[in-house]
Amino acid sequence: MGYNGAPWYFEFVIVGIAVSTLGLMRLFPVFWQLKAPKARAEP
Repeated sequence: MGYNGAPWYFEFVIVGIAVSTLGLMRLFPVFWQLKAPKARAEP
């Protein structure tokens, strides 16, 4: 990229973090809906 000796796995790490973040953002509402009824049932 802009410097020499860039590790080939550096891009995979960035992409992995991005994919995991997007995955958690999509799954978060699902877990929230599953935990919401239980949280409301408890005092």
